[in-house]
Amino acid sequence: AAARKVTEENAALQAEIMEVEQSVLQREAQKNEKLRAMLRQTHARLETELLLGKLRRSMRFNRGAQGAFALMLMLAAGLWWLQPSAITQPVSAIHNTVQAAQPRPVSGGLESFKLSTELSHPPLRVAAVE
Repeated sequence: AAARKVTEENAALQAEIMEVEQSVLQREAQKNEKLRAMLRQTHARLETELLLGKLRRSMRFNRGAQGAFALMLMLAAGLWWLQPSAITQPVSAIHNTVQAAQPRPVSGGLESFKLSTELSHPPLRVAAVE
């Protein structure tokens, strides 16, 4: 009877040990799961911060590039506005050549007209009276 009682107590203690071991394993698993969840959340926050930092840097670069592009456009528009247009240059060149050709004296025009008429007609033959 005493041996039986000892074996029953031993079996009860082993069952209790098994229950305690199972509860400890369950608690450890729950703690591990909580730690994993915290690690995942921390990793996600860190990843988000890194991505936001990259986004801020790229936005700064884009703003700088947009500013440079706007400045270049303004400079090009200013140069285009200040430069004389291609149409007025030939007109002014023609105007200058016309003005250079106008100051010819009128007598020179008549002399060249006389010369051209003399060259275009054969010379007149005058009959000599003897």
